[in-house]
Amino acid sequence: MDYNEDGDDEFGLRRIPYPTTEKLVDLAIKSNVVDEVEGAAMLLKDQEWNHRVEFREALIESIELNWNTMDANRFSIISGCTELIVPMNRREIVGKSNNEIDSDFKYFKNLSIRAKELERRLDLNADHE
Repeated sequence: MDYNEDGDDEFGLRRIPYPTTEKLVDLAIKSNVVDEVEGAAMLLKDQEWNHRVEFREALIESIELNWNTMDANRFSIISGCTELIVPMNRREIVGKSNNEIDSDFKYFKNLSIRAKELERRLDLNADHE
């Protein structure tokens, strides 16, 4: 493994190559180490912002598939670090038609709705415990 020191962001020293998106999603959902959950979620957001790597649909699907092991704290960490419930278009808009931009916005809005519903279900579960 190599290391890359990049002082332009909050991550600082990073181990490269980075894990795949699938591995980061898996870490966020299944790791028992809070720092790994947070780090994986933050790196997913960083990869999206800097390299246009899409992860939101895979992350939501993984949360849904692993619902029996999901707790409110883990979801809060993941959601907060990735801005999962924010319905913002994360795709490039330059050179796209209004219809393409609208389609992208609807895609992210629907993902946000799904994430908000998961958050609501977790809040209801916490109220009943």
